[in-house]
Amino acid sequence: MAMAEETAATVEWNLKDAVEHRNPDIDPVYYDFRDWLMNYGFGYGPSSLGPDIELVMLMRFYTPEDCRNIMMMGRNDFFTDVAFAAKKGCTEEEAHETLMDLAHRANLYHEKRDGVDYYHTIPAAHGIYEFHGGEFEPGWVQGLYGTLGGGMLAQVYDAGVPFYRSVPCDTKVVHGEVPAEDDIFERLKDHRRFAVCNCQCLESSREYMGIKNCDHSLPICIQTDNMADFYLDDINAGLPADKPYAREISYEECVELLKGSVKNGFVLQTTFAEKTNEVICSCGVCHCGILQAFKMFPDGTAAPNISHYNLVHDPETCIKCGACAKRCPMQAITMDEETGYPVVDNTCVACGQCAMVCPKDARWLERKPEDQIVPLAENTWESYNIMEAYRRREQKLYDPAK
Repeated sequence: MAMAEETAATVEWNLKDAVEHRNPDIDPVYYDFRDWLMNYGFGYGPSSLGPDIELVMLMRFYTPEDCRNIMMMGRNDFFTDVAFAAKKGCTEEEAHETLMDLAHRANLYHEKRDGVDYYHTIPAAHGIYEFHGGEFEPGWVQGLYGTLGGGMLAQVYDAGVPFYRSVPCDTKVVHGEVPAEDDIFERLKDHRRFAVCNCQCLESSREYMGIKNCDHSLPICIQTDNMADFYLDDINAGLPADKPYAREISYEECVELLKGSVKNGFVLQTTFAEKTNEVICSCGVCHCGILQAFKMFPDGTAAPNISHYNLVHDPETCIKCGACAKRCPMQAITMDEETGYPVVDNTCVACGQCAMVCPKDARWLERKPEDQIVPLAENTWESYNIMEAYRRREQKLYDPAK
């Protein structure tokens, strides 16, 4: 807890300091864009590890004009070529060319509905970082890690609802009915298109930061439907043809990938959304930045909403074998030296992996009472709006004028 308090204090100091800091050699629009991203979802921000570290990623991918065009359209709603043209004062053809260029450079989300192009600005995550996973380079990756380590991780679980949520790795570890929103394998049947790409956390930490905590396979991040369209048709379009970022897979392949993740002991995480699973991640605290943030800051305001389930342990059936502690992808279980029973700390995400390996079925998941479950957003974009609204109510949005 002392670590969390220290980091929170550092973030507060750094935000105040950032108001005054402006490097005259850097176009001021990058500071404006940084401040704009600060209020998107759970935020983005300056690092306590040094000035302008957080700008490295932004300057790598966005021109000053890109920043101005994106901030013009706001954070909260989809928009069309017509809407952008009206604000920009250009023709619809010029608007379309500008916006599709941004989408193909992975700087703007794009989807098509009934033949009409719709766009949405993107947060730092899931957004700028993940969408540029096919363009990893030491410079901007190190800048991002400096931003995360310099305060941003403390913000991830302090926005009321989580970035991702944990779902049961298998319905057989749940006592009682599992709603469709929590049955990841059943929900897959509702999707029309699937893509897979390398895990951004694994690849960036292992290949560019020299952090080798595991030997897990890289291609385990799944996108579905509109998000799969964006990865396959837009992001890939901006990359060399022989180096695509995402690969299209079948429903059957997707099921096998996720079953492999369960077998390998991963936490299955998906978006904080009811009707869609645009992104499905296979995670462990060994490599996942989101789970590492939860491990460091388990008392954040979003922490109670990371799962719809509680882990239950039956001491009368438990044989104290320790299989659960060895399996836990969060390293949240230890064996009590006096009683011999497993003890779970407050970083359990109720993934169900420990129940999968319990030889006596002494562990299982139970759905929380409904009054303890926060309603899910309709989709990923709405979840970002929920985060921003929460931070506004709690006066946690960044105001550079103060």
